[in-house]
Amino acid sequence: KVIVCDDVLYQQSKKVGSKSAAMDVINGRMSLMEKYVNHPAFYGFSLEDEPEPNSVFTGSEMESVGIMVQALKETCASLGYSKANGNQPFFLACLYQYASGFEDFGAIVGYEDYLKDWFNGTSLDYVYIDLYTGHAMGDKTNRYEMTYDVLYGSGTNGILGEDKEFFQVITAHTQNKDKTGVLTEADLYMSMLYAAAHNVAGYSWFCYFPIIGETAGSMVGFDGNGYGNGSGNSASGSYYNAAKTAGYQYELIQGVLNGYKLKSRSYSNNLLTTTLTKSGAGNITMYVNADTMSVLSPVDVSASGSVCYLVGIGVGTVDAPYQVVSGNITLQPGQAVICVA
Repeated sequence: KVIVCDDVLYQQSKKVGSKSAAMDVINGRMSLMEKYVNHPAFYGFSLEDEPEPNSVFTGSEMESVGIMVQALKETCASLGYSKANGNQPFFLACLYQYASGFEDFGAIVGYEDYLKDWFNGTSLDYVYIDLYTGHAMGDKTNRYEMTYDVLYGSGTNGILGEDKEFFQVITAHTQNKDKTGVLTEADLYMSMLYAAAHNVAGYSWFCYFPIIGETAGSMVGFDGNGYGNGSGNSASGSYYNAAKTAGYQYELIQGVLNGYKLKSRSYSNNLLTTTLTKSGAGNITMYVNADTMSVLSPVDVSASGSVCYLVGIGVGTVDAPYQVVSGNITLQPGQAVICVA
């Protein structure tokens, strides 16, 4: 399936201020719209990412995205697009992760209200958020936990409740290394394991590959060296290959978590603990080291009736990347334990 990024629809999605303006943009692309919607591979639209909160400085970008989504829904339905979710294509528009400085945009609202504006404006039951692990050393995990806390609360009492879904974008490159530090393999695995611990609806990796001849500037690899001229050297490949390996582990973990839903979550001293449930099956508990730079104090995983598996960096083999464990486990950065009752 294909998510279409139509340049005009993409760029105008944060600028239309009314339903009529949105329809004018869509009608100007109607010949293409008919081709998109009637193609068997069509799945949805990509809209411009990170709309600013509705504010006195940036205007109503989030409101405009909502208007565009509603107009595209109606247009797709009128063109006969049919899908199980009620004639609605999928909309990919990455929202900001948690930021305490939303007031910098002149916004009256906080992060929770920012997400509410998305759900209310689009009438969608899912949200796509790009989470960057490379924000200021020491702040990497906090951004993740703050975002997840707003989404899930202590389980199902966050903004998602029991009827909304979360799709996560995982960063697999470094930008502005002098400001944020260099993204490490532990960052990649922590990101993946955070997503797995909540059994998110879906995820994708954001890998950066410079265009041939482009000077990538502050884009760097694991070793902190720049990408140079974008010729596909080992710096860019290092993140891509690490993401593939971590992604393979994620798929295996998802096989274990298939059909499970998050019941509860807690976070203390950089240890994320989640419990997931499924009708007719025992609970699954995950313990994730949320500190990408430090080893955690031993975690007791000796819960009665559980079989526990250590996963993450440096565990097992490529074909079997896990290890059966019990008792008190010391979690290295980029590691987690999955206990199946």
